[in-house]
Amino acid sequence: MKRYKIITLLFATVLFVTACKKSWLDINQNPNNPESAPYNLTLPSAIGAIGYTMGDQFQIWGNIWSQSWTQGPTAGQYKSWDRYIQSSTEMDRPWQQMYSDALTDLDNTIASASKKDATGNDRQDYVAVAKILRSYTYQVLTDAYGDIPYAEALQGVTNTSPKYSTQETVYKGIIASLNEAITTIEDPLLVKHPGSDDLIFGGDMTLWYEFANTLRLKCYLRLSNIPSYNAFCKAGVEECFANGYFIGQGEDVQIKFFDKQFNANPLNTTIKALSVANIIASKSILDSLAGRTDKRIDKYFAKATTGGSAGAHNGIKQGTGELLANPATLTHTNYSLPSYNVGGTGGESTTLTGKTAPVVLMSAEESFLLQAEADLRFVLGADAKALYESGIKAGFAHWGLLAADATAYIAGPGAYPTTGTTDQKAEKIATEKWYSMCGTQGFESWTEFRRTKYPSFLTPSASSQLGAGNYPARFVYPSVESTRNTNMPAGKTLTSKVWWDTK
Repeated sequence: MKRYKIITLLFATVLFVTACKKSWLDINQNPNNPESAPYNLTLPSAIGAIGYTMGDQFQIWGNIWSQSWTQGPTAGQYKSWDRYIQSSTEMDRPWQQMYSDALTDLDNTIASASKKDATGNDRQDYVAVAKILRSYTYQVLTDAYGDIPYAEALQGVTNTSPKYSTQETVYKGIIASLNEAITTIEDPLLVKHPGSDDLIFGGDMTLWYEFANTLRLKCYLRLSNIPSYNAFCKAGVEECFANGYFIGQGEDVQIKFFDKQFNANPLNTTIKALSVANIIASKSILDSLAGRTDKRIDKYFAKATTGGSAGAHNGIKQGTGELLANPATLTHTNYSLPSYNVGGTGGESTTLTGKTAPVVLMSAEESFLLQAEADLRFVLGADAKALYESGIKAGFAHWGLLAADATAYIAGPGAYPTTGTTDQKAEKIATEKWYSMCGTQGFESWTEFRRTKYPSFLTPSASSQLGAGNYPARFVYPSVESTRNTNMPAGKTLTSKVWWDTK
């Protein structure tokens, strides 16, 4: 398996230039007005924008709503999120980062790299990478909001109020774009690669090919609970497996960050800017990890350093931080904080820092577990059990745990239910995915919970404002859309399910 290259100097330079060029808080910039720049600048700029969104706001929302994290009792920044409340103004910044920054730069990359130079050559390698990242970004957006500007998006002054495409249309477009990228990379005449402009794989087109095919597999599985799409998904999954290339161990799709101003992990920066007391471990996952003697617990969370739980892991039941008695007697160090490994502040020292934690877009463990579910659902003969176990091994290896630790886990609490029903096996795969994404892929963890309704032992936040038994089912649309775009759908609330959420 090939490993991606890390181009530290270029990444630092690009993110600094990006931070100066664009203000993440400038909500007056039209997200439908694309800028023009050469592809060697717009590609790394787009990657930076994706990293800052997926590693900050979407990371925090996802980890809270998938019950990996909860609001601490001695602060209040995310109290409303713990209560399942989300304001439209909170969505302005991430919406702009994804549309005005990431997608605009990716569209410009495709346009610029498609132009012939003086020798009659273009750069289809950049085009393929940009299409894959654009597909990833649109999938995140449609999974978050449902219907979104897509077919008419990013047309500038030509169309300042783009119509919203249905989620069905968006998904079909994503899959088509991934197919185009795969075909481009398969072309034997494609000999160039983006090199250091590619801040994820360093220009390794084999890894981009694997990412595209794995992302395509995830798309089909996302739609597989829709009865009318069963045959479509089965054919698509079979094509993905016939292709045979998936993200493997040591090939996590991630964006590297550094211990430098403007280039540090965005979550770590946000936590320190607001208050390290805000985010605490949720008992939902913490107690489950501890009860299973899962060694990943120390990678995800630091132990409490004060109070009666000093030296041990201690969390808060989801949504109860504000309800605890005598908060004045408490401190955040009484609890387990997200570890520096995931971009948190727990366990940081002069040599260990969350500033350098990467933002993970897709892990090898997720890839293997997607393959396991696909084999289970569509009887592909690929051995779901072996794929499931390969996923666990890849996850443990990612955290530097021993192979023997993974073996013991597979033989114990992580054992695949070989003699169980299909539903029991599906639950095991989905629940293991939830464990594996703790702290690193919060948005995806919440999205998979919406799709599968696993883990089955979760209960809504104790301070939920959505009514008994309800969970957040989507993000609300940003306020900038309600003021700018007359085509924004009305009546969508946190409990309005997206198209593929049929359970």
